[in-house]
Amino acid sequence: MALLWAWAAGRIPGWADAPLWAGLEDGGRDRVVDVVDGDTVRLASGGPVRLFYGGRKYDRYGRKLAHLWRLDKKGAPELWVQGTLLEEGYARVYSFPDNWALAPQMIEREREARQQSLGMWADVFYEVRVPEDVDRMIDTFQVVAGKVVSTAVVRGRGYIHYGDDWRDDFTASLAPKVLRRFPDLKAALSGYTGKKLQVRGWIKRYNGPMIEITHPEQIEVIEEVTKDDEDTVQVGNGEQPFEKMSPKTDMPGFDW
Repeated sequence: MALLWAWAAGRIPGWADAPLWAGLEDGGRDRVVDVVDGDTVRLASGGPVRLFYGGRKYDRYGRKLAHLWRLDKKGAPELWVQGTLLEEGYARVYSFPDNWALAPQMIEREREARQQSLGMWADVFYEVRVPEDVDRMIDTFQVVAGKVVSTAVVRGRGYIHYGDDWRDDFTASLAPKVLRRFPDLKAALSGYTGKKLQVRGWIKRYNGPMIEITHPEQIEVIEEVTKDDEDTVQVGNGEQPFEKMSPKTDMPGFDW
């Protein structure tokens, strides 16, 4: 019996009409015998689900990192578990630099659920954040969207600045090894200025709040920002001015 952490993410080139699992490594059939928590199930070998690997196979706890498909009566994959959870608003995408298979497909499903305020996206706790408000969200995983004020590459490290003062304002950072690994991402940096960019990751503090970008799937260009967009954020089913939320009351579950 094994534990499966069913939350891999990633990118597989050259796909057109091929099934989603094409290009992933077949991990064999299995059977779900228990749901451990929101993203972990317990497996017993030889059942009606199939595992597909798109990168690193195990996390540091020994859990399998795999995409999970339910099989039909003929043994063919018919339902992608991660994709279904995202479509219904029960999960959000959290990808890794060494395990990112199907990230574009997952992000698209997440976006559609969020636009319809399905599931978790109807709760302000999971809303996309504005850069001005993430300073009090250190050590939490967030999706942040806002206008890029400037970008720079300093001593090989890339920076995406969301404010005029890089010492205090929110920034996304790209290590030199990331820019070397993804030259197209480095080339795109200067073009981000003035655009609305959405990034996802853990908020850390380095000068001001920062998200470390380790792979391109963490970045999404949303749209050009208009004046009306700059001071608003999508909340619930409609757009309204963003109000700062008081800790411990409006953000249940965060350890402030």
